[in-house]
Amino acid sequence: MLKAEYEELIDWIAFYYEEEGLSIIPLMPNDKRAAVKWEEYQRRRPTKNEIEEWWDKYWSKGYNIGIVCGEVSDNLFVLDFESQSTMLDVFSRPGDLVRSTFCVETPSGGIHVYLKSYKPVKSTKVPGILDVQGEGKYVVAPPGRARSKITGEIRQYCPMPNTPKKIMLVEDDEVVDLVVSKVRQSMPDIQVVQTGVDCMDELASKLAGKPYRGKDPPCILRILQGVPEGMRNECAIRLASWWLTFRRLKPETVWRKLCEWNQRNNPPLPESELRNVLNSETRHGYRYGCTSLSKIFCDRSRCPIKPYRFLVGWRVRRY
Repeated sequence: MLKAEYEELIDWIAFYYEEEGLSIIPLMPNDKRAAVKWEEYQRRRPTKNEIEEWWDKYWSKGYNIGIVCGEVSDNLFVLDFESQSTMLDVFSRPGDLVRSTFCVETPSGGIHVYLKSYKPVKSTKVPGILDVQGEGKYVVAPPGRARSKITGEIRQYCPMPNTPKKIMLVEDDEVVDLVVSKVRQSMPDIQVVQTGVDCMDELASKLAGKPYRGKDPPCILRILQGVPEGMRNECAIRLASWWLTFRRLKPETVWRKLCEWNQRNNPPLPESELRNVLNSETRHGYRYGCTSLSKIFCDRSRCPIKPYRFLVGWRVRRY
């Protein structure tokens, strides 16, 4: 590690841990996976001795920094926008927000808006727009790196231009209500409800590498009908994951099916972006379950995958 990178990393850790009082954990290099068992750090911040130990063992060797959201980090929550354009769908003057609180551009072109509240914020999914990362979640923080879902390249989490090194305190209900109201205006058949179920995670464990031979679940069938701009990349990688990981189809077969599906999108993705999605999924084997974007199209009454494991959280369901 170069001296400048070394000093920059120390400054970032001091900002997160000392100045903002956040619970931080080491993550794998160029990855979002935790390098330690992190559940404990949802309840308490690491000690200074642990920070020093992690520095020697992880961060000085290029591991990423993760920030645990929720009450343990002074009620931190992060608005995880899919893109800058979706941020515009919610905030008419996003520049004011960027200049008021810490904001980060992600490797896939999304935006992380860091905020604190007076009480813990529940994690929420708003389809095609953002995730609210609250209790029970963590985010990758600058100067971390991860693979872009769009290009497959390793890119850095970078602070937005003119964003301050401080996290603004807000009324959490106002922010979440604003986001949900925007979704209801543009997608009136979407309702946010508090409960959830993950069928695909259990299915993957049950299959143990064997191909799934049953019917496609309703979420996949709905995505196959085509999706609008803003959801194409996310749905493309989920289809690629479904066909490669669950159906165990060959990459050339998946490519043909993706091209056929893409013609039903409005507008279709450029072929180069579609190819990048398939290449990324083929190399890394991402697995998406019902806790991902596909839950927007969930219909448990018609789902052929038995829901084994119930989760406490937020899900979005189309009626």
